[in-house]
Amino acid sequence: MKRKIIQIGNSTQLVSLPRSWVKKYKTKKGQEIDIKEEENRLIISTENIIEYTPVEIDITDYDLSSALHAIQGAYRFGYDEIKVKFSKKEIFDFKKKKEIAVFDAVNIITSRLIGMEIISKKKDYFLIKDVSATSSKEFDNILRRIFLLLIEMSSELINIVQNRDMESLGSIVDAHDNITKFTSFCLRLLNKKGHEDYRKTPFLFHIIASIDKVTDNFKYISKDLKRIDLKITKNTFEMIKELNQAIQKFYGFFYKFEKKNIVSFVEMRRNSIFKHRNEVRKIGHIESVIIGRCFATFDILLDLFEARQGIA
Repeated sequence: MKRKIIQIGNSTQLVSLPRSWVKKYKTKKGQEIDIKEEENRLIISTENIIEYTPVEIDITDYDLSSALHAIQGAYRFGYDEIKVKFSKKEIFDFKKKKEIAVFDAVNIITSRLIGMEIISKKKDYFLIKDVSATSSKEFDNILRRIFLLLIEMSSELINIVQNRDMESLGSIVDAHDNITKFTSFCLRLLNKKGHEDYRKTPFLFHIIASIDKVTDNFKYISKDLKRIDLKITKNTFEMIKELNQAIQKFYGFFYKFEKKNIVSFVEMRRNSIFKHRNEVRKIGHIESVIIGRCFATFDILLDLFEARQGIA
């Protein structure tokens, strides 16, 4: 989109705002807007937020997990109102292997979405709405909290394995659910408002979405460990500890960009994979799956280091 510069007097030059942008963000005469210089660009922004038309999601014939992903996806995209339609009173929960009430299902899903509440319950739909006054200023604090919770979760898994504490394995799933709440919230903020430095927005979105995958892998590892009563070889335990160290390295690297940190991680990843690759032939199937999940997590972390370098 191009605009001609209008000369006013000897020193003033004006450029008109696109009408579509003005309508979209409902800017008015006399309202202040922000103009930021970025090299040869001028970034024009407003505090006005787009008001999305409420989205409708029909969860009839969905299971609980599918319904969760559908509603969570709309939340992350930035919708403030989500109309959840249904024609059956129950929905299947594969985890519990039984039907549960739709209201219970929607309540479970809503509890994972920061700021969202069920504000209306009708015969064939629920209305979920953002009732909070969320601010992009919260983004940086919550992102740091995500890192700390992830480190805490991976450290807790090490303690559980070391102490053969079967009863505490469920805490890893709880930690996963808690972290997912915050990753979803950050993704939502990036979609609705973007980062203060607009160039960082896609990199940060990718980093947070990838952290979500790392968290998933730890949840699956904990479930695999439960299936074999926490009985794993010393080498597999060492790899889980190395993953914890790698996450801490990325946390440090994210907030303090130093080349030595990525070099150290690359060396750790390479040594860990080569050291444990041959062990897969000597262990049971489930434990080999755990090793595979660790390999995959190392690959995600390598991608995270690369993404962080993009916003150095």
